[in-house]
Amino acid sequence: RVGAAAPVSNIGLTRAWVKRDPTAGGAWQAFFTVKNYGAAPRTAPLTVALGGAVVAARAVSLPAGGETTIPVEIRTRSAGWIEARLTARDAI
Repeated sequence: RVGAAAPVSNIGLTRAWVKRDPTAGGAWQAFFTVKNYGAAPRTAPLTVALGGAVVAARAVSLPAGGETTIPVEIRTRSAGWIEARLTARDAI
């Protein structure tokens, strides 16, 4: 291909952490940082699951080059895997 390269579109999860909510038994706060590496604004669906069951789903909108951290409350007294998934199509 000759000419300027097309702008790369990429959005991703860059950090995740969980901490217990000391004010509510069985409650945890999970935080997920999402970054838009592209040159255009993007909106992507974020889904958070605990043990395979969806506990939160929302659209994350970011400006070009933007980053945000999304808090999610998780209520459980059992151990389990937490999974966060962005289902946007991008260059990767």
